[in-house]
Amino acid sequence: MRIRVMKVVSEIVYASTQFGLIRLRWVGAIPEVGGTYFVELDFDFELTWGNDVVLSDKHISSVVCFENSIELYGVLDSDDCDGYYVLRMDDYIVPFVAEGKAPIVGSDIKVTAKTISAYPIDYA
Repeated sequence: MRIRVMKVVSEIVYASTQFGLIRLRWVGAIPEVGGTYFVELDFDFELTWGNDVVLSDKHISSVVCFENSIELYGVLDSDDCDGYYVLRMDDYIVPFVAEGKAPIVGSDIKVTAKTISAYPIDYA
């Protein structure tokens, strides 16, 4: 996902995306404020269907950042039947692991997490 860094506090990065504002735990060299980066997102713990991942009535990819959680909205893009799933947010994908019974691929979903890690990707 493409982000623009707005603020850095220790390893916590506040950034803007095309989907909304997001708070991330940065993994790697601390980024520059104002810099634009491509990152891979990773949820910091295993999720559970029906609790952390639920069906959504939103039909648009978005990010909503609260004081104690972050919500990512998109489409369930794949289900590997082994607990590995992919959330699609327009041209970007966010893989995640979840326990429980998933809805059908193509469903609009919301993933809620307390923290999300960001790993910078170098496309050079």
